[in-house]
Amino acid sequence: MNAPIIQMGWTSRDIANVSLDRIDVIHTRYNSGNELYPRALVGSASSYVNPTETNTANTSHAITDYTVSNIRAEGISPALVSLNLISNLDNFRIVNASIDEFAPATTELDVSLVRGFTDASHGNAMVTMGQHSRNGTGLLIQNYRVSNEKVSFAAGNWNSTSAGRLNVDPAYWGKWRVE
Repeated sequence: MNAPIIQMGWTSRDIANVSLDRIDVIHTRYNSGNELYPRALVGSASSYVNPTETNTANTSHAITDYTVSNIRAEGISPALVSLNLISNLDNFRIVNASIDEFAPATTELDVSLVRGFTDASHGNAMVTMGQHSRNGTGLLIQNYRVSNEKVSFAAGNWNSTSAGRLNVDPAYWGKWRVE
């Protein structure tokens, strides 16, 4: 099992004002896919104490103003993101991401996954995305390329079976963008 290049999660917490820039991934080797333990360039793990439970979020915590920019993965790469949201998400940006090629689909490492968890101590309220973000967009992916193909909503090549390989919880539709 392998971890993301950029990792957060394991427990809900407040994370704010993070900026990561100019990341060159020159080699990845992932041997399995598992949604509990992210297998992506940017990932957030589920609860360390109860990894299989999806009600371990804390809706009083948020990840805000987090930017990953100019990230480039050479050769075969896992998914762009794998986020088990155990904290609210606001103004999370991935800007200028480039992936040479994805791992073969049979490995299940190529599809990005964004899952929303609930907070058992607050009536099973689901974590929010974009609630405190400009225009209500909690996750913004800009200038994302796979094998030199620009991925965007406008191009229609963002979903899990297209070039971008993005699979985001339907509850967050309208709260994220790819442009």
